[in-house]
Amino acid sequence: MSNEKVLVTGGNGFLALHIIQHLLIQNYPVRATLRRLDKAKTVRQALTNVQTPHLDRLEFVQADLTTDADWPSAMTGITYVMSVAAPVFVNGATVTDAVANTAEAGTLRILKAAAAAGVKRLVMTANFGAVGFSSLDPTHVITEDDWTDPQQSGLSAYEQSKLLAEKAAWNYVTDHNHPFELVTVNAGAMLGPALDDHVSGSFGLVKRLLTGQATPNLTRA
Repeated sequence: MSNEKVLVTGGNGFLALHIIQHLLIQNYPVRATLRRLDKAKTVRQALTNVQTPHLDRLEFVQADLTTDADWPSAMTGITYVMSVAAPVFVNGATVTDAVANTAEAGTLRILKAAAAAGVKRLVMTANFGAVGFSSLDPTHVITEDDWTDPQQSGLSAYEQSKLLAEKAAWNYVTDHNHPFELVTVNAGAMLGPALDDHVSGSFGLVKRLLTGQATPNLTRA
């Protein structure tokens, strides 16, 4: 049993639920952030439904990426952070401002609070779009030195937000003498069985592929 508490942001999300489940299986104490605490019962029930152990070691706090309030207290006593939450874009009319302001500011709120609390390691879910969507020589091997051009044609608002957020994160730890170990995971997509009843856009893509309504853009080997 570990007493090193882990903070998981966006605790009611598809990936966050799986992370929380695996942490509890390993008997870590977990604190999950939610934008609204009325979602805590749903999260706990979803984990109960899949026989997740040690649910007594799970607690919830309210914290929102768009405001400074609650992040310092959310980080109190935390050793590791799994930064999974992402800004929620309401509609097309506000998406430009959301990308420009919320993505970077929300990430920096988490990083600053983590540094002040003495967190050891912060793992941030990034996106392949942050590193692999520029028009490059197809033989070029993408490394951590590569970044997607934010003006790249076809880059979605979500992908642009993840690019800006990850750049802000690496700049922060460099400028502040690496207050904690930062790890980013640039996944192409998060797919798998859901632990709750929510159907995300990724599930919709899988359904369209299975029903022949969409065809992946794949090259032949």
